[in-house]
Amino acid sequence: MRPSLASIALAALASAMCVATAPRTGCAEAAKLGVSVTFADSTSLERYRDYVAFLSGDPVRFDAELATLARLERSDVTYVVRVGGRCASGVEGNLTTDGQRIFVTVSDQGGAFGETASLNSRLAHELEHARQFDAGELAFVRDGQSQKWHPIYGSYDIGDEVKAWAAQLRASNQKDYWYVTDRKRKPSLLQLFAAARDDEQRAATLRQHGYADRYPVPDADVVFTRASGFVAGDLVRPDGALAVFGRVRRIV
Repeated sequence: MRPSLASIALAALASAMCVATAPRTGCAEAAKLGVSVTFADSTSLERYRDYVAFLSGDPVRFDAELATLARLERSDVTYVVRVGGRCASGVEGNLTTDGQRIFVTVSDQGGAFGETASLNSRLAHELEHARQFDAGELAFVRDGQSQKWHPIYGSYDIGDEVKAWAAQLRASNQKDYWYVTDRKRKPSLLQLFAAARDDEQRAATLRQHGYADRYPVPDADVVFTRASGFVAGDLVRPDGALAVFGRVRRIV
Protein backbone atom coordinates (compact mmCIF):
# COMPACT_ATOMS: atom_id res chain seq x y z
CA MET A 1 0.00 0.00 0.00
CA ARG A 2 1.34 3.44 -0.90
CA PRO A 3 1.95 5.62 2.19
CA SER A 4 -0.31 8.62 2.58
CA LEU A 5 0.85 12.10 1.64
CA ALA A 6 0.68 13.11 5.29
CA SER A 7 2.87 10.20 6.40
CA ILE A 8 5.47 11.00 3.73
CA ALA A 9 5.55 14.62 4.84
CA LEU A 10 5.86 13.72 8.52
CA ALA A 11 8.53 11.10 7.86
CA ALA A 12 10.61 13.51 5.77
CA LEU A 13 10.30 16.28 8.35
CA ALA A 14 11.12 13.90 11.21
CA SER A 15 14.23 12.69 9.37
CA ALA A 16 15.50 16.20 8.76
CA MET A 17 14.82 17.21 12.37
CA CYS A 18 16.52 14.04 13.62
CA VAL A 19 19.69 14.92 11.73
CA ALA A 20 19.44 18.44 13.12
CA THR A 21 19.91 17.10 16.64
CA ALA A 22 23.38 15.84 15.82
CA PRO A 23 26.43 17.97 16.66
CA ARG A 24 26.77 20.46 13.82
CA THR A 25 30.15 19.45 12.50
CA GLY A 26 29.05 18.72 8.96
CA CYS A 27 28.57 15.75 6.70
CA ALA A 28 30.66 13.20 8.58
CA GLU A 29 28.73 13.66 11.81
CA ALA A 30 25.37 13.46 10.10
CA ALA A 31 26.40 10.26 8.33
CA LYS A 32 26.84 8.51 11.70
CA LEU A 33 23.08 8.55 12.13
CA GLY A 34 22.78 6.02 9.32
CA VAL A 35 20.66 8.20 7.08
CA SER A 36 21.34 8.47 3.36
CA VAL A 37 20.77 12.24 3.11
CA THR A 38 23.65 14.08 4.76
CA PHE A 39 24.84 17.66 4.79
CA ALA A 40 28.05 19.50 4.01
CA ASP A 41 27.58 21.86 6.94
CA SER A 42 25.02 23.20 9.41
CA THR A 43 23.80 25.89 6.99
CA SER A 44 22.99 23.26 4.38
CA LEU A 45 21.14 21.23 6.98
CA GLU A 46 19.05 24.24 8.02
CA ARG A 47 18.15 25.08 4.43
CA TYR A 48 17.10 21.48 3.81
CA ARG A 49 15.00 21.46 6.95
CA ASP A 50 13.32 24.68 5.84
CA TYR A 51 12.63 23.10 2.45
CA VAL A 52 11.03 20.03 4.05
CA ALA A 53 8.82 22.27 6.18
CA PHE A 54 7.84 24.23 3.06
CA LEU A 55 6.80 21.04 1.25
CA SER A 56 5.01 19.66 4.28
CA GLY A 57 2.83 22.77 4.40
CA ASP A 58 1.07 21.63 1.21
CA PRO A 59 1.50 17.85 0.83
CA VAL A 60 -1.01 17.57 -2.01
CA ARG A 61 0.70 20.18 -4.19
CA PHE A 62 4.14 18.76 -3.39
CA ASP A 63 3.27 15.07 -3.60
CA ALA A 64 6.10 14.36 -6.07
CA GLU A 65 8.71 16.37 -4.16
CA LEU A 66 7.85 14.69 -0.85
CA ALA A 67 8.04 11.29 -2.54
CA THR A 68 11.50 12.30 -3.84
CA LEU A 69 12.71 13.06 -0.32
CA ALA A 70 11.25 9.81 1.00
CA ARG A 71 13.06 7.88 -1.73
CA LEU A 72 16.41 9.56 -1.15
CA GLU A 73 16.18 9.12 2.61
CA ARG A 74 15.80 5.33 2.29
CA SER A 75 18.37 4.91 -0.49
CA ASP A 76 21.51 2.78 -0.44
CA VAL A 77 23.35 5.81 -1.88
CA THR A 78 24.69 8.67 0.25
CA TYR A 79 23.49 12.10 -0.89
CA VAL A 80 25.40 15.11 0.40
CA VAL A 81 23.41 18.36 0.28
CA ARG A 82 25.50 21.51 -0.07
CA VAL A 83 23.88 24.95 -0.08
CA GLY A 84 25.99 28.06 -0.57
CA GLY A 85 28.58 29.77 -2.72
CA ARG A 86 28.56 30.00 -6.50
CA CYS A 87 28.58 27.04 -8.88
CA ALA A 88 30.80 26.82 -11.93
CA SER A 89 29.55 27.74 -15.41
CA GLY A 90 27.01 30.24 -14.11
CA VAL A 91 24.46 27.64 -13.02
CA GLU A 92 22.46 27.81 -9.80
CA GLY A 93 23.00 24.17 -8.87
CA ASN A 94 24.44 20.88 -10.02
CA LEU A 95 24.66 17.16 -9.34
CA THR A 96 28.16 15.70 -9.09
CA THR A 97 29.88 12.64 -7.65
CA ASP A 98 33.18 11.28 -6.38
CA GLY A 99 32.18 7.79 -7.48
CA GLN A 100 30.95 6.87 -4.01
CA ARG A 101 28.56 9.67 -3.04
CA ILE A 102 26.26 12.06 -4.88
CA PHE A 103 26.67 15.78 -4.15
CA VAL A 104 23.53 17.89 -4.49
CA THR A 105 24.85 21.44 -4.70
CA VAL A 106 22.68 24.55 -4.77
CA SER A 107 24.14 28.04 -5.05
CA ASP A 108 22.86 30.85 -2.86
CA GLN A 109 24.04 33.39 -5.43
CA GLY A 110 22.87 34.34 -8.90
CA GLY A 111 23.21 32.16 -11.94
CA ALA A 112 23.45 32.89 -15.63
CA PHE A 113 21.94 36.03 -17.13
CA GLY A 114 21.50 37.58 -13.69
CA GLU A 115 18.69 35.22 -12.76
CA THR A 116 18.33 34.18 -9.15
CA ALA A 117 15.57 31.66 -8.53
CA SER A 118 14.13 31.12 -5.07
CA LEU A 119 16.03 28.63 -2.94
CA ASN A 120 13.11 26.22 -2.58
CA SER A 121 12.70 26.02 -6.36
CA ARG A 122 16.42 25.40 -6.84
CA LEU A 123 16.40 22.64 -4.23
CA ALA A 124 13.42 21.03 -5.94
CA HIS A 125 15.31 21.09 -9.25
CA GLU A 126 18.54 19.51 -8.00
CA LEU A 127 16.84 17.00 -5.72
CA GLU A 128 14.81 15.85 -8.73
CA HIS A 129 18.12 15.16 -10.49
CA ALA A 130 19.17 13.19 -7.40
CA ARG A 131 15.95 11.17 -7.66
CA GLN A 132 16.75 10.52 -11.31
CA PHE A 133 20.12 9.10 -10.33
CA ASP A 134 18.54 6.94 -7.64
CA ALA A 135 15.96 5.62 -10.10
CA GLY A 136 18.48 4.81 -12.83
CA GLU A 137 17.45 7.63 -15.12
CA LEU A 138 21.00 9.03 -15.25
CA ALA A 139 24.45 7.81 -14.27
CA PHE A 140 28.08 8.94 -14.10
CA VAL A 141 31.28 7.74 -15.73
CA ARG A 142 34.92 8.56 -14.89
CA ASP A 143 37.07 9.90 -17.69
CA GLY A 144 40.12 7.70 -18.17
CA GLN A 145 42.51 10.60 -18.78
CA SER A 146 41.33 13.36 -16.43
CA GLN A 147 39.90 10.94 -13.84
CA LYS A 148 36.99 13.35 -13.46
CA TRP A 149 33.40 12.16 -13.18
CA HIS A 150 30.71 13.41 -15.52
CA PRO A 151 27.19 12.29 -16.49
CA ILE A 152 26.98 9.57 -19.10
CA TYR A 153 25.82 11.43 -22.18
CA GLY A 154 23.38 8.74 -23.29
CA SER A 155 21.61 8.75 -19.92
CA TYR A 156 21.53 12.48 -19.10
CA ASP A 157 18.86 13.47 -21.58
CA ILE A 158 16.73 16.53 -22.21
CA GLY A 159 13.79 14.76 -20.59
CA ASP A 160 15.70 14.74 -17.29
CA GLU A 161 15.91 18.52 -17.49
CA VAL A 162 12.22 18.84 -18.33
CA LYS A 163 11.39 16.88 -15.17
CA ALA A 164 13.79 18.97 -13.07
CA TRP A 165 12.40 22.26 -14.37
CA ALA A 166 8.86 20.97 -13.77
CA ALA A 167 9.79 20.31 -10.13
CA GLN A 168 11.32 23.78 -9.93
CA LEU A 169 8.15 25.27 -11.38
CA ARG A 170 5.96 23.59 -8.76
CA ALA A 171 8.13 24.95 -5.94
CA SER A 172 8.52 28.44 -7.42
CA ASN A 173 7.01 31.78 -6.47
CA GLN A 174 5.98 34.77 -8.60
CA LYS A 175 9.38 36.44 -8.26
CA ASP A 176 10.96 33.50 -10.07
CA TYR A 177 9.20 34.49 -13.30
CA TRP A 178 11.18 37.68 -13.80
CA TYR A 179 14.66 39.11 -13.50
CA VAL A 180 16.01 42.60 -13.87
CA THR A 181 18.86 43.57 -16.18
CA ASP A 182 19.83 47.04 -17.36
CA ARG A 183 16.88 48.36 -15.34
CA LYS A 184 14.48 46.28 -17.40
CA ARG A 185 12.32 43.43 -16.21
CA LYS A 186 12.61 40.37 -18.42
CA PRO A 187 10.92 36.96 -18.36
CA SER A 188 13.04 34.28 -16.76
CA LEU A 189 13.71 30.90 -18.32
CA LEU A 190 11.24 29.46 -15.82
CA GLN A 191 8.50 31.68 -17.22
CA LEU A 192 9.34 30.62 -20.78
CA PHE A 193 9.29 27.00 -19.64
CA ALA A 194 5.93 27.47 -17.91
CA ALA A 195 4.42 28.99 -21.06
CA ALA A 196 5.27 25.94 -23.18
CA ARG A 197 2.18 23.90 -24.06
CA ASP A 198 3.65 20.40 -23.57
CA ASP A 199 6.83 18.53 -22.70
CA GLU A 200 8.04 18.56 -26.30
CA GLN A 201 7.84 22.33 -26.43
CA ARG A 202 9.35 22.57 -22.95
CA ALA A 203 12.30 20.52 -24.16
CA ALA A 204 12.69 22.78 -27.20
CA THR A 205 12.64 25.85 -24.93
CA LEU A 206 15.38 24.42 -22.73
CA ARG A 207 17.51 23.43 -25.73
CA GLN A 208 17.30 27.03 -26.96
CA HIS A 209 18.42 28.39 -23.58
CA GLY A 210 21.54 26.55 -22.50
CA TYR A 211 20.65 22.86 -22.72
CA ALA A 212 21.54 22.05 -26.32
CA ASP A 213 24.25 19.63 -25.15
CA ARG A 214 21.83 17.22 -23.45
CA TYR A 215 21.10 13.88 -25.10
CA PRO A 216 18.12 14.70 -27.35
CA VAL A 217 16.03 11.55 -26.75
CA PRO A 218 13.92 11.71 -23.56
CA ASP A 219 13.86 8.80 -21.11
CA ALA A 220 17.11 7.28 -22.35
CA ASP A 221 17.90 5.96 -18.83
CA VAL A 222 20.70 3.67 -17.62
CA VAL A 223 20.76 0.50 -19.72
CA PHE A 224 22.99 -2.57 -19.41
CA THR A 225 23.07 -5.77 -21.44
CA ARG A 226 22.15 -9.16 -20.02
CA ALA A 227 25.76 -10.22 -20.59
CA SER A 228 26.85 -7.69 -17.95
CA GLY A 229 25.38 -9.86 -15.21
CA PHE A 230 23.44 -6.98 -13.69
CA VAL A 231 19.69 -6.87 -13.18
CA ALA A 232 17.35 -3.90 -13.07
CA GLY A 233 17.70 -2.06 -9.77
CA ASP A 234 21.35 -2.99 -9.17
CA LEU A 235 23.60 -0.18 -8.00
CA VAL A 236 26.76 -0.20 -10.12
CA ARG A 237 29.84 1.17 -8.36
CA PRO A 238 33.29 1.70 -9.87
CA ASP A 239 35.28 -1.52 -9.69
CA GLY A 240 38.54 -2.02 -11.50
CA ALA A 241 38.06 -1.29 -15.19
CA LEU A 242 34.37 -0.46 -14.73
CA ALA A 243 34.38 3.28 -14.03
CA VAL A 244 30.61 3.73 -13.79
CA PHE A 245 28.45 4.88 -10.89
CA GLY A 246 24.71 4.49 -11.33
CA ARG A 247 21.66 2.29 -10.95
CA VAL A 248 20.50 -0.07 -13.67
CA ARG A 249 17.13 0.97 -15.02
CA ARG A 250 16.71 -1.56 -17.82
CA ILE A 251 18.35 -4.69 -19.19
CA VAL A 252 18.45 -5.34 -22.94
